[in-house]
Amino acid sequence: MSKKIRTLKNKKMSTKRWMYICLSAFFILFQAIQTCRGQVEGLKKPARKTQLTALIKAVEAAPDNIKAHEAYIDAVSFGDTVLTVQYNKWMGMFPKSATVPFAIGRVYANRHNPKSGDYLLKAVKLNPSLAEAWNLLSSNASLAGNDSAAMSYMQHATQSAPENPDYAFYYALLHKNGDAAKYDSLMTNMVYHFPTTERAAEALYYLAYLPYNTNEKTAYYETLYSMFSDKESAWFRTGMIEYYDYLLNASPDKAFELALKMIVKVKTNRQDWKQRIMVARSFIEARTLINSGKPDSAAQVLKKIDLNNKIMGRPIDAEERLALFRAEAADAANRTRAAYDSLSMFYSKRPTDNLHTALVNLASKLGMNSADLDAGIWKIRDSLASQQKDFSLESYDADKQVRLSAYRDKRVVLVTYWFPSCGPCNEELPHFESALKNVDTSKVAFLAINIDKSEDAFVSRLKQAKHYSFTPLRDGPALQKGGFPVVRVVPSSFLIDQNGRVIFSDFTITGNNEHTLELMINEVLKFGGKTGKNAKTTVASKPGDSAALAQTKEYLRYGLGLK
Repeated sequence: MSKKIRTLKNKKMSTKRWMYICLSAFFILFQAIQTCRGQVEGLKKPARKTQLTALIKAVEAAPDNIKAHEAYIDAVSFGDTVLTVQYNKWMGMFPKSATVPFAIGRVYANRHNPKSGDYLLKAVKLNPSLAEAWNLLSSNASLAGNDSAAMSYMQHATQSAPENPDYAFYYALLHKNGDAAKYDSLMTNMVYHFPTTERAAEALYYLAYLPYNTNEKTAYYETLYSMFSDKESAWFRTGMIEYYDYLLNASPDKAFELALKMIVKVKTNRQDWKQRIMVARSFIEARTLINSGKPDSAAQVLKKIDLNNKIMGRPIDAEERLALFRAEAADAANRTRAAYDSLSMFYSKRPTDNLHTALVNLASKLGMNSADLDAGIWKIRDSLASQQKDFSLESYDADKQVRLSAYRDKRVVLVTYWFPSCGPCNEELPHFESALKNVDTSKVAFLAINIDKSEDAFVSRLKQAKHYSFTPLRDGPALQKGGFPVVRVVPSSFLIDQNGRVIFSDFTITGNNEHTLELMINEVLKFGGKTGKNAKTTVASKPGDSAALAQTKEYLRYGLGLK
């Protein structure tokens, strides 16, 4: 038999084998589904009644056994009114048991249902040392925007379980937007008492992250390195990435030193850090070349820098610094117009004071005045703008629909996607409010679209408690996100001009770039209604895109700001 025929035969046999395997797998899966379906159907019949009867007897035999409660709750659908009826009955039967109201209260709390509060308060009244109940009460109070109650409940949790680092961390975290000195003290005290825990690493990360700790940032990051460089710590890794970004913008030689230590000593994500050491080396080399009177060579070095870090890991946060650096090299090489054009493009997307100062300097060299600069910037934005598809969503504040087109020719519209338990969302909203204080809010509409229907009950409560100015909107039934382009990260925001066009898209605001939002709004207010009434319409996102959002929600809940 020839090699070619043998090969073809083997291929046929292989194909047939895979067909058999696939058919067998399908049959097994089908049988499993049928079995599960049968089990579920069985629970709807007498077998289910028998099972529930046994589980009820187990609880009544030992009402303080939380495992018995968990088994019963797992067997009953959460939406089933039988669950509530049964627990109200048990609270009457066992009036001294804190476990009974705690069990049902925990179920409601984990589903972000306000009903949890009454049950959990009954539980801690019966057992003031029930730390987990205090913790859940604190979480619900935070969701509703009641910071004082959240602090009080969490203080009870820490007193009831002083050995628990989570509670100590959460209690400190609740002070973040209040007294800065007390917050720092509580966080460092938490690190002192629980130095080997992941929460200690997280606490040091948070301390370094805060804008008001700029002068102390290096000390916090260095302490994080010294305490956790020999441990498997996610917060240590995240902290070192942000430390590197900070150093790269401020002192590339120190960024290089950190990257070298991460490669040689820590030996974690080495490929990621190899990329970062190359970027730091390029920054250093370019600076040396410019100082040596070789700006063309510096420009070639800077041109090759890639901050996306495609090898692995997240992008390097130095886009603005690199844009300014490249413009500096081009200007030094007498290519001032090229420097101006590159910075204009960057500024048109994310304006900052540093970029504007550099642009004014370059414009002066080119014989341009401020009016020329403004006109050029807006011309870029005008060419990139896209017409936003109209939407009509229900407001939580009143039984009425809010239509985007109603603001046409009247206001600039700031739209953000969020949900009440999203940590970064709650970090961002105060910065929105702070920025809006410095613009003409009579000409700005602020819309916030909640993407999590399960947290509907907390939307208006949180808004009122925090005195937020946004109009809260309920997303459509298919989670279409108002017809905006695909949004894969929450929070994510858009700024729409008076003609209904998206000028700035998919941005977030922090304490480090709060003024950027002011610049964005003021510049759209000044120029947005004058040009570009005809633009292409953006493509609406598909209902299926909500799956991508769902994948990020757990991370967000446990990300920056909320437990």
